[in-house]
Amino acid sequence: MEEHFEGYAGSVRHVMNKAANGTLQGICGPVSKLLSVEERYAVAIEITLGAGLQNIVTENEQDTKNAIGELKREGAGRATFYPLTTMRPQPLEVNYQRLSSFPGFVGIAHNLVSFDEHYRPVLEYLLCRTVICDTLDHASEISKAFSYKFKTVSLDGQVINAGGSMTGGSVSRSAGVLSRANELEKLNGQLGGMRDKLSAAKQRAEDTQRELQKAQYELEVAKDQQRQANDRVLTLEGRKNHFDILLDSLKHQQEIKHTGFQRRIVL
Repeated sequence: MEEHFEGYAGSVRHVMNKAANGTLQGICGPVSKLLSVEERYAVAIEITLGAGLQNIVTENEQDTKNAIGELKREGAGRATFYPLTTMRPQPLEVNYQRLSSFPGFVGIAHNLVSFDEHYRPVLEYLLCRTVICDTLDHASEISKAFSYKFKTVSLDGQVINAGGSMTGGSVSRSAGVLSRANELEKLNGQLGGMRDKLSAAKQRAEDTQRELQKAQYELEVAKDQQRQANDRVLTLEGRKNHFDILLDSLKHQQEIKHTGFQRRIVL
């Protein structure tokens, strides 16, 4: 889904496909592909960016014009572009020390995401005027204290817009592209862990196999020694039987001689 831009607008997929085959140059990618965010902030950032997640970042105005011309020629729909050379972020003009002192304040949105410095103009443009709070109640207190001058978003995705309007409700934690990217990263991490465990298990299996082969060899040697010992016992028992018979024979002869001698004495 990530590789084929599933869930993105057809126009975005079209531009990215043309960029992939070399038809379009200077296409950096959708905003969603240019940032990463911790899972606990993913919903708030995704709600903050909204449709902007699919907007395409380009290197300059000419690259943007070329992409728009491609969409127009092919009848592939419309898209919004952010040329890096034209973006002008407008920082939040408030007392940060006062803002950060409010209960529930988490941070200004652009400080909660990671991105390449090359894309800073776009990410700051999109996020530097949104404050993230832990709950809707705290978001409401902060927005009211600053006369609703900026957007405030809670970690679960409830929004107080600049001007005072509110947007909220349930949020699917698995439907968005940022959540999907985080899930992919988590699965890749789990896959790496499983591969490490598999490698360790294979090594243990090889060690155990070697130990088994050694034990089997030692067992065969012991069995061979046992067979040799049994053969030796049989040989010795045969010799013993032979000597027993010989001894009995000698005893019998001795008894006969002794009896004959006694008879001669008597006579």
